[in-house]
Amino acid sequence: MEAENGVEVISLQTSPELERWLSGAADCAEEVQGIGIAASITPGTEIQIEDADLTLRLGERLETDPYVVLLGTEQMSIVGGDDVPVGALSMESIRLIYTGEVTHWADIPEVQNAGIEIDQPIPILSYPDSHQLAQLFQESYLGSNVIKSGIQVFTTPAFLAEFLQEHPYGIGYLLSNQVPVGIRELTVTDDAPPASQYYVLAITSAEPEGKLRQLLLCMQEFGIHSP
Repeated sequence: MEAENGVEVISLQTSPELERWLSGAADCAEEVQGIGIAASITPGTEIQIEDADLTLRLGERLETDPYVVLLGTEQMSIVGGDDVPVGALSMESIRLIYTGEVTHWADIPEVQNAGIEIDQPIPILSYPDSHQLAQLFQESYLGSNVIKSGIQVFTTPAFLAEFLQEHPYGIGYLLSNQVPVGIRELTVTDDAPPASQYYVLAITSAEPEGKLRQLLLCMQEFGIHSP
């Protein structure tokens, strides 16, 4: 932390997926008088705790994390193009699709059970293998299996939206807070307890005190009341 003109500046780093939390941090900085936020956005796999006073990260606590505060949760959404023939998929069907064991909608159990006749392949979208959300998705939905190779990768919600408009039988995933307007979300029928719910952690080098502690308490309220 650095003091500038009597204001305690707190450096905060987070990944692009948690960018919406920066608005909560900014609102809390106004509520906790005498502090400012110097924010930076870094890919989740490149974040180094020592680079900032406060780090926001998605997922579980690591053994190497010095001090962790739970701020809230984020949810993963499965999304599909407008012509996907069903509105709900099981975890098993998602696994079949993303491992490449099933490549056409006609072979998906939900489609067969509904008596839908369709002859369309399943275009698949995924974050790159090294991306934090790809790793979380694989752990949550595929278990010990891996995402099939050779599928379309994306890094921004805008690209996903454009792809699904051009490939209306396609399927993808991203955090619920990033789903573009007009993109269809599919229900996961047996996701309970939610495998797709992830912690939002605030990580500091030591137990937070003073204004930093006040900031974190305020941000926990943001997590409670935000969608």
